[in-house]
Amino acid sequence: MAGTEMMAVGGSLYQGARAMTVRADLCRDSVPARLARSLGFPFASPDPGLPVILDSETWRRQPRRLGRELAEFIRYWMREPDSPGGHGCFDNLAVAGSAVWHFYDFTAGDGSRQASEEFVRLGAGLPTPHSLARIDLGRLILGINARFVLNPLNRPGRDAMTQLGWIAERRPRRLLVDPGDGNAPAGGDGSWLFGRPGGRDPADFSQIDTLAATLDALPREVETVYLNGLIPPVPGQGAAVAALDRVILARLAARLGRHRLVWIDLADLDATRPDLADRVAARVLAAMVESETPGCAPPPLEPARPSVPAVVSPAGEAAVATLLRQARR
Repeated sequence: MAGTEMMAVGGSLYQGARAMTVRADLCRDSVPARLARSLGFPFASPDPGLPVILDSETWRRQPRRLGRELAEFIRYWMREPDSPGGHGCFDNLAVAGSAVWHFYDFTAGDGSRQASEEFVRLGAGLPTPHSLARIDLGRLILGINARFVLNPLNRPGRDAMTQLGWIAERRPRRLLVDPGDGNAPAGGDGSWLFGRPGGRDPADFSQIDTLAATLDALPREVETVYLNGLIPPVPGQGAAVAALDRVILARLAARLGRHRLVWIDLADLDATRPDLADRVAARVLAAMVESETPGCAPPPLEPARPSVPAVVSPAGEAAVATLLRQARR
C-alpha cells in the first residue's frame, strides 16, 4: 500500500504505554500519533477493547477494581479478540517491551503462542496472587500485545507478520523507529545489550547489524528513516549513552544505503521525568520539519489529552507494585 505517509515501530515509549499499561486512549496519545495529528497525516493507532491485562493507573486510584478487572481482562484476551475498529493493520506497530530483535524476528504468531503458553500455566478459575506467581506476567503481556498489534483481525495469512514486515508491505514514506525498552539495563544498572537474545556480551551488536540490514532491504518508497537515539534510564548516564549512540549510529550508517537516515539525539533527556513523551515528541517533530522543509518552524505539537488526577490509594499502590514486579522480573 504505497502512499502511506508515516508509520512507526518501537517499544513502550512509541506505543504510549505507561507503567506497563496498554490502553486504547494511551495508544491514541502516543508520540507517533501526536506527531501525525500535528502534521495532518492519517494515522491508525492500536485500539485494544480492554487494557492488555494491567490497568495500573486506574488500580492505583481504585484498588477494589483490581481483582474483578484483572479476571475480566484475562478472560477477554484469552479469546484473542479482533480490533474493535476493524483495523487489519495499524500505522503504529510499536509493541511495549520490545527489544530491537522483536522488530524483525517476532511475529504475530509468536506472540499468540507465547501468550497461550502462559495462559495454560495460569490455569482455569479466577486469577489469584498464587496463580499469577506461576506465570511470566511480562511474557504474557508482550505476547498478547504483539499478536493484537501485528494481526488485529486474526487473519491466518498474517501470523508471520513482524513490525518491519508490515513496513515492507505498506511502504510508508516516513518510518519512525524508537529502539524500544527491551535492550535497556534492568533497573537502570548494567549494560545495554544488543547481541543475540539472551546473550550478555555488551560488545555484541548483532541486533543492530540485523536491524540495519532489514531497514536497508525495505522498498525504496520508504524514503526516510527517523531513528531515535537511546535515552538514559536514570540521570547521570548521558555521556555513557552518547558514546554508545555513536557506536550504534556508525554501524547503522555503514549498512543503511538505500534510505535517508535522520538520527535524533535523545541522550540529554531524563527518562524519569513525567514529561518525557512530550520532550521526545517535540524533538522528533523538529527533526522531521528540519529534514523535509529546512528553515521552517515546526507546527505546534498536538497536546496529549488531559490525564485523570493521580489520587493514589496506598493499598492500590502496593497491589500494583507487586504486579509490576512480577511483570518485570
